[in-house]
Amino acid sequence: MSTRTNNKAGTSAATPTMAVTPAGKEVLAPVASGNVPGPGETPASAAPSPADVVAAAKAFRRGFTALRDALVGHLQPAVPGVTTGRNGLSARRRAVIPVLSALLRDQPDLATGIQPAVIDDGLLAGDAMRLVAGDLHALFTEVADTARQQDRDAWSQAHEVLVVASHRARTERSMADKLAPVQATLKKGSRTDTVQASASAAVHTARKAQVRADRAQQRAATAARAATRVTQAHADRHPTPGMPVEPPNPQGPAPAVNPQGPAVNPQGPAPGR
Repeated sequence: MSTRTNNKAGTSAATPTMAVTPAGKEVLAPVASGNVPGPGETPASAAPSPADVVAAAKAFRRGFTALRDALVGHLQPAVPGVTTGRNGLSARRRAVIPVLSALLRDQPDLATGIQPAVIDDGLLAGDAMRLVAGDLHALFTEVADTARQQDRDAWSQAHEVLVVASHRARTERSMADKLAPVQATLKKGSRTDTVQASASAAVHTARKAQVRADRAQQRAATAARAATRVTQAHADRHPTPGMPVEPPNPQGPAPAVNPQGPAVNPQGPAPGR
C-alpha cells in the first residue's frame, strides 16, 4: 500500500503540517500519512461488516458534531438574492490579489483606507476554508458510495429470500398472504384503481366539454344580437327606395282610432246617464 500525499478525503489519518504561502503567511495543510486507501484504491483487508460500518458512522458523527460546532460560528453562507458571485471569484482575479497586496505595501498612498495585511488574511481564510470544503466534498462522495453499496449488499441477500418465498407462495396460501404487501410494493406501473381513475377522468372531460359548449352558445347568441342591431341600424339609415317615408309628428304619435267607430253597449246606456 502506497502512502498518499494529495489532499483527498481518504486522508482521514492525515497529519497537519505548515505550508508557506506567497504572502509569507503560514497555514495548516493536511498531508496524508499511513496506509489509508483513497478513491479507486483497493483496501488491504476485506470489506467491513455492516455492524462495523454503523459503529464507525456513529463515532464519526460524535466527533464531527464537535468539529462542526467549532466551525459553524465562522461560516458565511450565501444569501439567495443578496450574495453575488455564487460560483466564487474567478481564478484570474484570485491570482492577482497577492500582486495587488504587494503593490499596496510598496505604495500605501494607492488606498489609504486599506491595509495589505487585511487582504492577505482574507486570502488565507479563503484558502483554509477551501481545504475544508475539498476534504468534505471528497469524503461525502466516498460516504455516499458506501451507503449505496451497503444498500445493494442488503438487497442482494433480501432478494434471495424473496425468490424462495415467491416459489413457496405458489403452494402455500399463508406465505402468499405474507408476501402480498412485498409484491404490491415492488409492482411496477400505476398502483391506483384504474377503473376509478378512468371514471373520474371521463367525468372531468365531460365537464370541460359542457363548459366549452356553454361558452360557444353564449358567444353565438351575443353575435346574433349584435348582427340584428347592425342590420336594424343600417335599415334605419338607408330606407328601401320607393317606400314613402312619413315625417315624424312633432306632437308625438297620434292616438289609435277605431275604424268601426266608438264602441256601443248593446244593453243601452248605463243607468244615471
